[in-house]
Amino acid sequence: MSDQESDLSNLLTRVSQLEKQQANLKKYVVIFKQSLDEQRENFQQRPETESIEKLQENLANINLRLDELFDLINPRNLTSKTEDKLPEESTQNIQEYLNKLVFDRGGSRRVLIEALETVKERLIIVCPWLNCNSIDEYLLDKFKACLNRNFQIDIGWGCLSDRSIIGKGWKYNDLADLQDLEKIYPDLLRLKLLGTHENFLVFDAKFALVWNHNLLASADQSLER
Repeated sequence: MSDQESDLSNLLTRVSQLEKQQANLKKYVVIFKQSLDEQRENFQQRPETESIEKLQENLANINLRLDELFDLINPRNLTSKTEDKLPEESTQNIQEYLNKLVFDRGGSRRVLIEALETVKERLIIVCPWLNCNSIDEYLLDKFKACLNRNFQIDIGWGCLSDRSIIGKGWKYNDLADLQDLEKIYPDLLRLKLLGTHENFLVFDAKFALVWNHNLLASADQSLER
């Protein structure tokens, strides 16, 4: 046998081996695809989906029960019990006070609007971010109306974690509007960079609100509580 015939024989043998390997690979691919389809079908039929929906329903019922429970609580009774334990002379200057739980973003938004409409002296608002999702035309008009009545508004803003970009980007895209108002009402509106993550409001000397909702940054339409 010549060298050329020997090379051709070896090549044919190699081609035959590759064809066998290809046939085996095709078998494994078919088996793998069948297994994958079975796993996908099993995943879609898992009982966890129904369990998650049931958990969500139970959570909603718990929230309703909590609402009912808070309505039944009378903080004034707690104040009276505390006063009964103190000497009479120590209770003369104690005034009754009320604690109230505010639910949801819409709830805290309503408190802010009410404060802007009824403040008599000074309103302090602290929120790390100033975004147009919350500070829309409606809220800006409320700020202007309050300032036109010659009432003081102090806004503390700025998150420390944003120190390299503080005042920039989408989180602060309404800072410019407030700065324009500050120029128009320099003696009434004061913006102060705090570097904080706190959220609270102080209304005259009447009440304070502490919340988790970034009231001057996020809208109140979100379903997140």
